[in-house]
Amino acid sequence: MMDWKDITLLPDVHQQAEALQNKMTACVNKHCPVSKVKIKHSKTPWFDALATKLKNAKKRAYAKGCKSAKFFGSQLKNHLRKCKRKWITKKLAEKNPKTMWQVINTVRGTTRSSTKPYYTINGEHFNQTQTAEMLNQFFSTVGGAASTTTTQRPPPTHPQIGRASCRERV
Repeated sequence: MMDWKDITLLPDVHQQAEALQNKMTACVNKHCPVSKVKIKHSKTPWFDALATKLKNAKKRAYAKGCKSAKFFGSQLKNHLRKCKRKWITKKLAEKNPKTMWQVINTVRGTTRSSTKPYYTINGEHFNQTQTAEMLNQFFSTVGGAASTTTTQRPPPTHPQIGRASCRERV
């Protein structure tokens, strides 16, 4: 919970805004630190439905301790070899240099992956848009409650210093 007294006692609106921003930033950094998630793209576009079935069958057999896990593993390996060869041949037949280099980089395993920051709040992951929306909703409700509880302060008694008087002092 933020202590609003420190902010409301400041004499200048700009100082109040800066103090509020600093407190909010500290609060956000403490409770929802920025983390980076690596978004993995499919490095195996040749993986089809039969490969998925064989993979699941291998996992089930391995979990049960069956000797058939080895059989499903070899079947999966042979099927993936055929699918990969077929996919590469199909892509290279397009005769497009961009596609050709994408295939080469995919086969070599040098594809680019992007990372997007997300915030972790109470163990849940939220992207920047979701976090901004939650903070907006929170502070729009808190602001209304805070404005009704604050009292009106008298204007400052010290003289305002303008640019001209600052220049004279220097």
